[in-house]
Amino acid sequence: MSHPSVDLDCAEAALGFHLSDPVTAGVALSPWHDGFSRLEFLGDAILGLALYADVARRDLSFEVAAELVSNRHLDAVFHHTLRRCTSADTGDVIEAVIGAAHLARGYEAAADLARRVTGFVDRYGDLPTRAASHRATATVGSVALRAVAADWVCLEHPDAPHRVLSDRRDALIRRARLGALARRTRGVSSAPRVHRDAAAVVRLYTRVGGAYWREGWIGAVRAVVAAGVLPRLGAEPPASPARS
Repeated sequence: MSHPSVDLDCAEAALGFHLSDPVTAGVALSPWHDGFSRLEFLGDAILGLALYADVARRDLSFEVAAELVSNRHLDAVFHHTLRRCTSADTGDVIEAVIGAAHLARGYEAAADLARRVTGFVDRYGDLPTRAASHRATATVGSVALRAVAADWVCLEHPDAPHRVLSDRRDALIRRARLGALARRTRGVSSAPRVHRDAAAVVRLYTRVGGAYWREGWIGAVRAVVAAGVLPRLGAEPPASPARS
């Protein structure tokens, strides 16, 4: 199935990737579609986790990942791969396609697509992998927490616009809330609360990162759920902080 001004066969050939669900794939190639912002929001999170994790395992600077997920780079990737397949004209399509791949085929397939389409595999794929440092594990854990929360809000609010999805995710993972959850589970400490909270949040990030190294996406999801970060589906989410 094709959407107006979209050639799905062209896109799959350009990506070297079968998108499985033609309806969702068509939306990912169509920024004018109501469902596009959800896929772009989700794909941004999945792309970030895939590349930050791979950078950490190869002992590269996180600036490498930041460059590969930048709007400038994604615009260039889009024009090199998908521009001829859609009348869209934005690198956001790359993120939306990765989001569609995650929904249709799961995290590992979407992460593999993210690594290939951004050029990570061509540039750095031959570098040896090694155990990540404690600090890098915490950083990857924070990115994984953000991705798991993004996945949850997209599932819970499938028709919400990007701004609402972003606000809902940020309400789940704001540091004050994570610190409060940690206090609830660890009890009272003599250290000042701000220090306790900061240390507890870093420990949470490290647990999520460690779970990701051991079990991949499902491990990160389990660690986030075990920490109480995600409400039950259908439950009222935490309130977002007031905007100034």
